[in-house]
Formats: sequence, structure tokens, C-alpha cells
Amino acid sequence: MGKLLCEVFKVFYEEFSSFREALAFACATYKIKKSRLSQLYFDNDESFDGAIEG
Repeated sequence: MGKLLCEVFKVFYEEFSSFREALAFACATYKIKKSRLSQLYFDNDESFDGAIEG
């Protein structure tokens, strides 16, 4: 039997099971527009931490 891989999205010390949940949390917490933060996430090697700190 193969192992089921679950992707985890991290925003500093918070963990989320979906990109949308992590994005919504980060936008509300750090007051960044969703479209902007989404682009920064991908520009920073799929890292919310890098996107927010950058």
C-alpha cells in the first residue's frame, strides 16, 4: 500500500491543508490583497513566509 501524501501550506507557525485557507489567513492577518499575495507566493518559491517578508 502506498502512503497518502498530504500537502501542508505554512504561514510562519500556522499550518493549513489548502492553499486557499492559507491565503485567506495570510491576507487577513498581514493586510495584503489576495491577488498580490498569491503572485508573491509563487515568485518566492511557493513560500508564504518569503512572500510576506519580501
